[in-house]
Amino acid sequence: PVKSVDAKSKEAVDHIIGTGSTPVVFLRSGKTLEELLAQNDLFELSRQLGARRTILVSPYPGLMLGEHLSSHPTEQDIRKALHEDTPCNVSRRLLELIVAELSEAETEIILLGDAPGDLYQEIFTHRGCGTLFTHSYPNVIRTAKLSDTHQIALLLRPTVQNASVLPVSEDQIAEHISQFSVYTVNSQIVALAKLTPYGSAVELGKFATLPRYQGKGRARELALYLLEKAKRKSFRSVFALSMNPVMWKFFEHLGFSETSRDKLPEEWSKQYDHSRPSKAFWLDFPVRKSRPVQSAQSPSAS
Repeated sequence: PVKSVDAKSKEAVDHIIGTGSTPVVFLRSGKTLEELLAQNDLFELSRQLGARRTILVSPYPGLMLGEHLSSHPTEQDIRKALHEDTPCNVSRRLLELIVAELSEAETEIILLGDAPGDLYQEIFTHRGCGTLFTHSYPNVIRTAKLSDTHQIALLLRPTVQNASVLPVSEDQIAEHISQFSVYTVNSQIVALAKLTPYGSAVELGKFATLPRYQGKGRARELALYLLEKAKRKSFRSVFALSMNPVMWKFFEHLGFSETSRDKLPEEWSKQYDHSRPSKAFWLDFPVRKSRPVQSAQSPSAS
């Protein structure tokens, strides 16, 4: 069992962190994952090293609750699954040990598969891998800040690579940073979108969500937030484009109707690559009727 981390080892880890690198400490043992956690070896080592995350490399590629991969459950989600005895691909004991640690320590726990490349993808890429167990953090939607520029670029990269979103540089993001809105979980940007004005209309686009956080309704929350923001700024209409059939349904569920790209603003049309096989969608905001101003009348003399 882990007794303590000597000062020399702790100093070495601190030095690695200070150089901007990511230290990875392996605890080798012939015991099962449940046995190691029950003895508190892994979590105790994690605490003593001041780790922000503990990665449990296992035969499981992630937590399956029923037939679905649970990529980002909170402590409350796992407690509910245990209470309802939800079928899963890991032992009940393992989930109990993870929940116990979450309730005691300010840390995040990752259940990761042991396939080649899994550890690299989790630590060194923006996409992550496996299942991330966290506390229940507040979700915040806000206008992007200049300091978010690099994170936004990283989040957009996969959508640019698969041609879902047109290429955009960090300089371009920074120039129009106030047009971006971000969805954060524990201060981490997990989703984003952008409003681009064209006269009395505004384009809703540049949607991107980290894979681990997809399928939880965050893109819809972000879209509703931006639609309300567009209303407050007195835009009359919103339009959107996408080549993805999933996004077509997404916009329709928000109240958009498919339209011809020829009907979109001329300023937008001049800078768009019309060879892209995208569909266009349009939404008009209801016109607010102003109330007639009534002149004040003097009360009748009694």
